[in-house]
Amino acid sequence: MNEAFSFLQLGWLNAVREWQEEFVGNMSSREFVPEISYAVVSSSLPQGERLKICL
Repeated sequence: MNEAFSFLQLGWLNAVREWQEEFVGNMSSREFVPEISYAVVSSSLPQGERLKICL
């Protein structure tokens, strides 16, 4: 694996850890994962008109 790529991966992981410590405080990993997952998914879903899609 490329050393620079590994460094970027660790940087991202450290950023998430720091964010958890700063904004979430004493929340456990079991509590943090669903919270961050919801935040990521809800911010990436379109907020416009709902469409019914027939499959």
